[in-house]
Amino acid sequence: MCVSRARVPRCGLLNDACGCVQVLHCQEVGTARSRAVKVLRLEGQWSEAAMNEAQALATISLHNPDLHHLVRFYEAFQWGARLFLVMEALDRPLGTFIAQNGQALRMGDIACILKQLFCALRKLDELDIIHADVKPSNIMITEQPVGRWRAKLVDFSNALSAKRALQAPPAQSVWYRAPEVALGQAFCAAADVWSLGCVAAELATATPLYRHARCDATLLHAVTRTHGPLPDALLARPGHTRWFYSQDAQGGWALKELSEPDEFKGFTALDDVCLKHYAKLSHREKSRFYVEIVLFGDLLRQMLDVYQERRICPREALNHDFLTGENFT
Repeated sequence: MCVSRARVPRCGLLNDACGCVQVLHCQEVGTARSRAVKVLRLEGQWSEAAMNEAQALATISLHNPDLHHLVRFYEAFQWGARLFLVMEALDRPLGTFIAQNGQALRMGDIACILKQLFCALRKLDELDIIHADVKPSNIMITEQPVGRWRAKLVDFSNALSAKRALQAPPAQSVWYRAPEVALGQAFCAAADVWSLGCVAAELATATPLYRHARCDATLLHAVTRTHGPLPDALLARPGHTRWFYSQDAQGGWALKELSEPDEFKGFTALDDVCLKHYAKLSHREKSRFYVEIVLFGDLLRQMLDVYQERRICPREALNHDFLTGENFT
């Protein structure tokens, strides 16, 4: 495998929080096959994260990743203070497609993509792996000749086991962060389902559901707009509730005002997602796709349940009518 810059046709620096991760587009010596090579630092705080990602990819590679819509991993090697992870080269991130397309996807395409990603989450659940950073930029898509989409989940730099999830919070991106994570509560693989629900809403509207959220506090304000006040029973669980809420004498919780009040102009209810999608359809399309939109709304509400234990799991989602309809095969 050639990784020297002189022989790399394309290379790009990821928009990574630490500014130290590179993904190189390479060609395999002897076969000329395209490969993506992720370069990670093996220094200080980055060392554990790099080895953790390599271990997660190695585990996934033993379980037919193509079948389960997970990125295919080939090998890892070290050179100096850098770890190189060699993976299949994929087409483009879903986030790039959304930005370039600038409009909502059809319900059939949304179902096609969600079905594949639920397959990925189901397998990760079986392997006791929480991805912890499901978002459009970590979903790679390829348009198939028949007009359907091939989707794969990538980037396991934040992946962790269910056991480790009880010890340290994941680095879910704030727009896709589950309420239990924002509240510092114990979490599980259901956090990935919440993130995928946010992605689903974005596919249906071409707009991130919680695009005005900048931190946990603003996210909780945004979630309150779409879901109403979070239940006291949920807020009473161990975590960081008191960072964001004040408690009255009767034990009820009230969301604290922001130090710099934001003018939230986003969605005010989950139903707005379906209404925005529906409003942009022609009269003929509204009649044709009404049932599909209703089914999508039902699945979305189950994905974005604020109680993680009630949130639909991947196995159940794959049997939901929105994903099993004849239009979504």
